[in-house]
Amino acid sequence: MSKSSVLDRMKRKLVAKALQKSRGKVSDACKLLEISRDQMYRILDKDPDLQELLKDIRDERRGIRRIDRDERDINLEEEPEDDQGDSDDEPEDDLEDDDLG
Repeated sequence: MSKSSVLDRMKRKLVAKALQKSRGKVSDACKLLEISRDQMYRILDKDPDLQELLKDIRDERRGIRRIDRDERDINLEEEPEDDQGDSDDEPEDDLEDDDLG
């Protein structure tokens, strides 16, 4: 294994850890690595895996769950199961009094 490939792998790991620690905030990751944003974006432009990692981290931070391709093939014709446990016709209110104020 050549020195350059070892260094590239180490650089990728450092960038990945910095992105994870900064929760996808590039400027914070740059501060951790002591590099400029321009340098970071050059690294990201050359590495699709790091780009995907950054997107995943940002999506997770925003509360977005990425859907796998297999999960997209949901049969929309199936009706949801009816909850037989409650006989009340009134809609349930999930909020407690404490949640309102």
